[in-house]
Amino acid sequence: MAILFGAPVFMPGDGPAGQGEPHGSQSTDYTALAAKHVAKGYAAAYAPKSPPRDQAATRAARAAFEKAGVRIAEVGCWTNLMVDDKKQRDENFRLMEEAFAFADELGAGCTIATVGSVSNAGPDHQDGRNYSQEAFDRTVDTARRLIDSVKPKRTKLAFEALSFDFTDTPTGMRRLMDAIDRDGFGIHVDLVNWLMVSPRRYWGQHEVIREMVDQVGPWIIGAHCKDLRLQVGYDTIIREVPSGQGHVDLRAYLQALDSVGHDVTLLLEHLPDEAAYDAATANVRAQAAAAGVKLRGPGPAH
Repeated sequence: MAILFGAPVFMPGDGPAGQGEPHGSQSTDYTALAAKHVAKGYAAAYAPKSPPRDQAATRAARAAFEKAGVRIAEVGCWTNLMVDDKKQRDENFRLMEEAFAFADELGAGCTIATVGSVSNAGPDHQDGRNYSQEAFDRTVDTARRLIDSVKPKRTKLAFEALSFDFTDTPTGMRRLMDAIDRDGFGIHVDLVNWLMVSPRRYWGQHEVIREMVDQVGPWIIGAHCKDLRLQVGYDTIIREVPSGQGHVDLRAYLQALDSVGHDVTLLLEHLPDEAAYDAATANVRAQAAAAGVKLRGPGPAH
C-alpha cells in the first residue's frame, strides 16, 4: 500500500490549468504522454483530455497508461450540479454523466466534481443556501442518480472538498458519503481547501488532519497537494502558494495519507508552468523522505 504521486506534465501545445479547470494534457499521443510521466517518476496522472465520446481514443489512453504502470487518478468535471435553474441543472447532470462514463472506461480512480452552488452565477459562487438541508438533499439525490445511471465498474464518483458548501470539513464529507450510501461513491481530500475555511482551522491543521483520518480515512481514493499562507492583517486572506512556501505541514499530511492502509493518489495542482511543478515535486519528495513515507514510482505495484 502506498501513495501514488503525480502532477500535470506538459506536452507541446499544453498550458497550465487554473482553478475550476481540469488538468490534463491535450495530447493524443498517449504512449508519449505516459512515457513523460514515467520520465518524471510519477505513478499517478490527471486524465488526458480525450473526447468523452471517442471510445477508441479512451481505450488507447487506458492501455498506454496501464502499460507504463501509471495510475490515471481522476477525471475532473467542473460543472454546477446544484444550480436552481432546472434546465441548466439537467444539462449539467448530462455533462457529468458523460464524464463519469468516460472515467469508468478510462479506468480512472475517480470522477471528481464540485457540489456547486444554488446560485446561477457559477459552481463556486458563495451563497448561504449552499449549506441548507435542501441543497444537501439535492446533492445526495444527484449523486445517487449518477451512480445508478452509469453503474461504474472501474471508477468512483467523488466531490471536491471546498469552502462553498457542506464538504468544507471532513465530517461534512462523511455525512454526505453516509447519506449517498452507494458503493460507487468515494472520498477525495484536499487539506488546503479545508484549512482555507477559517484562521482557526488554518492554525489547527493537525486537528483537521486527524479529523480527516478518523472520519473518511478508509474511503480516501485520491488527494490534492498544494500549500497556503495566511496574510497578516485585519482582513482574513488565505492564499494558495507553491508547495514548500507556506504553512501546510506536508510531512503530517503525507503520513496521514500513508496511514489509511490502501493506495491513495496524490496530485499537485494550480502551478503556472513545468518548472514550478518540478520544484514542487522536489519538495514533496524531500518531505516524504523526511517523514519516512515512500512515494511509489511508475510501474507494477511492488
